[in-house]
Amino acid sequence: LTRAPHLLEVHAHEGSVLARKVAVMRELLSSRVVDRLVEWCPTVLSMNETTLLQRVTAISSLLHLDMAGLRKILLQCPAILQLHPEANLQPKIRRLRELLPGANATHVFSQCPSLLTQDFESSIPMKLRYLRSMLPTIDTQKLVMDAPFLLCRDVETTLPEKIQAMRAFLPANTDVGKVVSKFPNVLAYDVKGTLTGRFRALAEMFGE
Repeated sequence: LTRAPHLLEVHAHEGSVLARKVAVMRELLSSRVVDRLVEWCPTVLSMNETTLLQRVTAISSLLHLDMAGLRKILLQCPAILQLHPEANLQPKIRRLRELLPGANATHVFSQCPSLLTQDFESSIPMKLRYLRSMLPTIDTQKLVMDAPFLLCRDVETTLPEKIQAMRAFLPANTDVGKVVSKFPNVLAYDVKGTLTGRFRALAEMFGE
């Protein structure tokens, strides 16, 4: 209610417009998804049923998702339903394909749906340039396809720390890029906890 106080003006009794709308949403998306949507994006309750159905259909079509896939991304990022498909989503999907020719947009956005809420004109291109500069021996497109989460992270801040941590534990002549290309999820680990701890454990087990 703090996010959508106008809902207090809406009749919510059984048989009301709001009750029917919620029932339709639950039947279409499942109760779990609707509860998540209402918790994080209560303004979706202000949309009429036609708009909701159009949004759901358009998102599914643009991302080539079946209903199970759509429910999954809405659970992860409810805000997507608030974005206009033609004005917001379609340009971002097109821009991703321009930045990464041949990239499977469905895979990227399914793995990291919050990408659809980001700025594809400045923020995402900047992150791609930074990834290329920090890991020049890696195919950036393949890296993003293997680890789409990187485009959702503050790589400018976290990537140098992770590369530095890997260099501190790996032999001096090791190409960190090759390590990352074989196991890109290593970049998801936190430096001081998981990453450093695993390197130390392996060093103790097998030697330097």
